[in-house]
Amino acid sequence: MPILIEVLAGASQGKFFRVENGRTLGRSVADIVINDPNISGTHAKFDTDNKGQLILLDLDSSNGLILAGKKVRKIAMLPSVKFQIGRSRFVVRDLSEAEAEKLAPKLSWQNQLRDYLTENPLPTTQEVEGFGEFNPLLILEFIRGPLAEEVVSVGFGPRTVGSNTYDIEVPDERMPDRAFLLVSEGGRPRLENLCGQSLTLNGVVVESQILQSNDRLESGDTVIQVRFK
Repeated sequence: MPILIEVLAGASQGKFFRVENGRTLGRSVADIVINDPNISGTHAKFDTDNKGQLILLDLDSSNGLILAGKKVRKIAMLPSVKFQIGRSRFVVRDLSEAEAEKLAPKLSWQNQLRDYLTENPLPTTQEVEGFGEFNPLLILEFIRGPLAEEVVSVGFGPRTVGSNTYDIEVPDERMPDRAFLLVSEGGRPRLENLCGQSLTLNGVVVESQILQSNDRLESGDTVIQVRFK
């Protein structure tokens, strides 16, 4: 039977979302987008534990997941379980397919895109935070992993790098779907970490940092060396 989460409190109050293994939840870079400033861009992910139970797993977010007033790393998606993320409160609903279809219908990707763009119109390039060229040209040299010995030139930002993105896609099963974002800050490339502990810069986990020549990025089985041209 379909499992849904209902938003009980917060800016998205009253909305229902289908819960499926692999879907992410967050403020911006996620499958389920919740309009809440206290929720990270990619805050959590629905997964299954070693018993096959569907869970919501925290992705090393700033504010974590709150269950019964306590900060936890994962929450079992069992009927009637209530939890909080940021300022938003949720409850798990176990419904029939007919009920689920009324509250959160399965849409074609075209209709999902249409509805998303209706609520979130595409900004112009002037409105996109971090939009601009990289000067000098940013070079990503893959020195380990599925793309070893390949070189990618990045002339502008923002650009998303990950194992499941339509931008710079890395076929690394151990790398998160969206590992990091490259934005322009006065022509310099700034790294924005989208996956928490799953990404390191020179062996250290950072949230955001200007990239320098010879920096090393590691995520999954992939190692990338930063160069400029």
